[in-house]
Amino acid sequence: MLNDPAQREQPIRLFWWRQKPNFGDGINPRLVSHFFEREVVWSHRQTAELIAVGSLIPMLKDRLLDENPPIVWGSGSLHHPEFLRQIDRVDNFLAIRGYLSASELSDFRGPYGDPALLCPRVEPKAEKTQQVGVVPHHMQWADQAFIDAVSANGAMLIDVRLKDPWEVVRQISSCARVFSNSLHGLIVADAYRVPNYWLDGPRFGSHYKFFDYFHTVGRRDKRPMSLDECFANGDVDLAYQENLPAMEDALLGAIPKSLHT
Repeated sequence: MLNDPAQREQPIRLFWWRQKPNFGDGINPRLVSHFFEREVVWSHRQTAELIAVGSLIPMLKDRLLDENPPIVWGSGSLHHPEFLRQIDRVDNFLAIRGYLSASELSDFRGPYGDPALLCPRVEPKAEKTQQVGVVPHHMQWADQAFIDAVSANGAMLIDVRLKDPWEVVRQISSCARVFSNSLHGLIVADAYRVPNYWLDGPRFGSHYKFFDYFHTVGRRDKRPMSLDECFANGDVDLAYQENLPAMEDALLGAIPKSLHT
């Protein structure tokens, strides 16, 4: 177990999705290692001790219903995770990404929030070099008309497929505004207090993961916007970002000292 004193000298067995480009999941090793003060190694979902950034909860459904579940620190879900209603024990949930998901857990009293909000405490904000950064879905790179439209407006294209996920983080933090079809593009922009818009694009299934996060931090987005709408929009209502510092502190406070070295 992760909290077994005899195991604290061993790396944390952490699961994250790494089969396809996904910079949100890719920031896990450095982020978790930094805050848990332990080395981290990737582990198969069947043997992982911990999950953190990403829509990972459904991927570990069987484990979470098991007698020896992994620890959850801020993970979320792509779709409505109704199976969480079957869980009686919630002490392994240190935090969960969104209020909507948390409402399915009986007696959950932990904090809500995505650990990616803590990126600035690991990677300082980059110098502002771009007015607008656009974070497309990886499938939008095949849409040449879309790519040309971004370039024609003088915006920087931020590629979630980059080998170094922290370069994506740095590029987002260097912008004055961000338009993103990636949930973690929006979350990282929020982390660095960069005004951001939810950009329309390819999706799989519902928008559940977006609304789970938005509802939690107090964002009022009702739908994604087209690229033209994003460029035409004026100032963003950033009042919800006042809620983020307390949420970030709560995410850190949720890590028991017994899990540190």
